[in-house]
Amino acid sequence: MARASRAVADQHRTAIEAASARLFRQYGLHGVTVAQVMADAGLTHGGFYGHFSSKDDLA
Repeated sequence: MARASRAVADQHRTAIEAASARLFRQYGLHGVTVAQVMADAGLTHGGFYGHFSSKDDLA
């Protein structure tokens, strides 16, 4: 599978950040999994680590 363009990767990162902010406010940092954040962003959980090294890094 081809890599996403830089513009698409930036859109994905923005979606991840928005989803995590929403979920962290609602459930707290420890009440949300990476898979939940990524599902809320409309992405697969495997792509998370291309943007962040950990959930704590995202927070």
